[in-house]
Amino acid sequence: MSQLLAIETALIERIAAKLPCKVSPFPGSPDAFGSPALADEIFVGYQRLNASPPPRSLPHSKIIQERIAEYACLLRRKNLRSHQGTYELLDLLRAAVIGFQPLQTSPAFFYQLTEGFVELSQGFWAYSSVFAIYLPSRS
Repeated sequence: MSQLLAIETALIERIAAKLPCKVSPFPGSPDAFGSPALADEIFVGYQRLNASPPPRSLPHSKIIQERIAEYACLLRRKNLRSHQGTYELLDLLRAAVIGFQPLQTSPAFFYQLTEGFVELSQGFWAYSSVFAIYLPSRS
């Protein structure tokens, strides 16, 4: 299993264990994502990788870069302010993810980059939280 997929799987399992709603990877088909059946759910997926340029003084055979992977968590909810509304779930999501170490072989942990409103579509509120994790370099 790839490192990115292993981290994503561990993140989904962590969030599912800590939050009182359904948690899934982003659907395989963009068409399925617009389905109202996929409401009141958190979708988790790898978003992007940011890498630093390698130092110029190193020989080409030993390229060392800092790599930071970003994972998006998209929350779709019908109810914004009820007892189990969006704001409460965002608080629980932050508490579940910040500081989480998904790899047993690495001390790397998640930290939050951004959070915010994405859209109101088909009667559902959508909020996105993006979390990042440092990945050990491999050359």
